[in-house]
Amino acid sequence: MNQFLLIRQLKKSLYISIAIGLLISIIHISVRLYGLSMYKDIIFTPYTSWISIDVFSFLSLVFYLILPLIASLPFSSVLREDIDSGLTNHIFLFSTRKKYFSRVLLVTFYTGFLVIIIPLTINILASFLLLPNFSPDELVNRNINMSSVSTFFISLYYTHPFIHMIFYLVFTSLWGGIFAIFSLALSIFVKNRLVGVSSSFILQIFLYLINNIFLADKSITPFTFLPAHASMNFVNFPLACIITFVLLISSLVIYVLGVNKYAFK
Repeated sequence: MNQFLLIRQLKKSLYISIAIGLLISIIHISVRLYGLSMYKDIIFTPYTSWISIDVFSFLSLVFYLILPLIASLPFSSVLREDIDSGLTNHIFLFSTRKKYFSRVLLVTFYTGFLVIIIPLTINILASFLLLPNFSPDELVNRNINMSSVSTFFISLYYTHPFIHMIFYLVFTSLWGGIFAIFSLALSIFVKNRLVGVSSSFILQIFLYLINNIFLADKSITPFTFLPAHASMNFVNFPLACIITFVLLISSLVIYVLGVNKYAFK
């Protein structure tokens, strides 16, 4: 079963997803990080300039806006494809239904996690190669205007900036996995592959509209609270945890309902 899912995973959509993430990351490295390294100024460090914290870069906005699509593209439609083609009937001759559906869920999650963590990690590594490794200082780096309403754990950022960086790397990649699961679950109910794959992106746009129209003083959209420097809304870690938990549980419930309705009939 693991070998079968690995083969299913190695398809064009996975490479396209990785390529999109890497393209954005590499362009940011070439345009922003390399350009900042020419100044040789201590205010430009990895902790103030990597793509997650670079609020002055359009590429950062693009990456976090289309993050749901990047995460969902590789594997979230595979179950819908298997059901429509009847492949599941053949799979169940060699594996139990429970094992197959649980493996699809896990593979979808770690694929979504992987395609997000790869470009972010490369961006971080490049920032350390190009920029001086100085810890941020509230006075020296006041130009980026970091505060408790623009990032989680502001004290951690100034005392242990690398840990703060790794936290955002993992947290953002975790959301990549959650977005992939959400699209996987919705794709069971939607026959149109494009709609299923883009469902997490549509959800993000919907939350962003709600955020700006009704809750302008709180950040409830991953697009606004996943960047290490959120310049558009007031971030709150407990609220972000609640949103993360609610979407994860909702995605799992939708997945189970979809599996029970379509895959076991």
